[in-house]
Amino acid sequence: CIRDSIRASQGTSFRTPALYELYLADQTSFVNQRFIDPCIRWGEELEAGNISQRVANNCAATTTDTFPDGLPPDFTGGTITAEVITGGGFGVLDAETSESRTAGIVWQPGFANLSVSLDYFDIQVDNQVDQLGAGGIVGGCYNSEFWPSDPLCDLFDRTGLNAGIDNVRDSFINVATQTNSGWDFALKYIVDAWGGNLSFDTQFTFQDEATTALFEDTVRDNNGEFGEPEWVGRLWTNYDHGNWSYYWGIDFIGDVSNVKDFGGDTTTYRGETVRVVIDADWVMYNSFSVTRHFTQKGVRATLGIRNAFDEEPPRVTTLSLGQLNTAGNSAFYSQYDYLGQRFFLSVAWDFF
Repeated sequence: CIRDSIRASQGTSFRTPALYELYLADQTSFVNQRFIDPCIRWGEELEAGNISQRVANNCAATTTDTFPDGLPPDFTGGTITAEVITGGGFGVLDAETSESRTAGIVWQPGFANLSVSLDYFDIQVDNQVDQLGAGGIVGGCYNSEFWPSDPLCDLFDRTGLNAGIDNVRDSFINVATQTNSGWDFALKYIVDAWGGNLSFDTQFTFQDEATTALFEDTVRDNNGEFGEPEWVGRLWTNYDHGNWSYYWGIDFIGDVSNVKDFGGDTTTYRGETVRVVIDADWVMYNSFSVTRHFTQKGVRATLGIRNAFDEEPPRVTTLSLGQLNTAGNSAFYSQYDYLGQRFFLSVAWDFF
């Protein structure tokens, strides 16, 4: 017989802001200008590759009473520390809400030990409560494709001495909207082979939307960029024969690119145009293990190797381009393996 099914769900969630987020009393702190102002000596910083061309352009276009024609390339920054004001959002914060929708099919034919499923998901989170930090506010403003109308730019003033940053308002705010949608595919197949059981289990996610809007009119699509690959997946293969189990697993991370958001794959470095690496091909990690089940009830030992071929994280340009998180010469994101090849041995015993 054939055991097919159709499934769907829709759900919502609601979270009121925590008391701390609502009623934190206003607090004032001070931070050195050079820690938060990306426009300090922006000409030298651009030449050294420490800021992106977008940041440099926005700094050059920033006009103040002191610099009516824009901040000069050798701008030295404010002469006093920047004041940062933090506090709760009582009367301002809205409750966090979310809505999720899923729909899918499952196919389980009677002629084989096989299960195949395909599911669509669509998730939206509204008004997530967050605190961005003084550096995140100022840096986010100057690196924004929506500058100077990005609401982040309204959260600080450039009214300090010598056009320095002042009055950074870093209270709790609502992040307008985050969306995520795509497809989940899963397949599991078990077959008798050579006196044992051979099984294949694979799952893949194909993401077609991943947007974030800190504010209503600042929607940014992150899909396909570092940290948000368009597809990820895994394939597990197990072979059980008597008291022995053999495992081979592969983890896949799709190709990614921040070239479109950066506006190209070149930048100015020390007066010359150079190519930057802000993309990466897809990556595959292999793992192997063998498990021995002993005659004593519930006792088993497993010897294995993770990242068997010592696959390294993608090498990228480490200049401060406002695009990537890096560690050493590599992209620093949770999907990648930073520990390299490693062996492990585990022994388990079920008491019940």
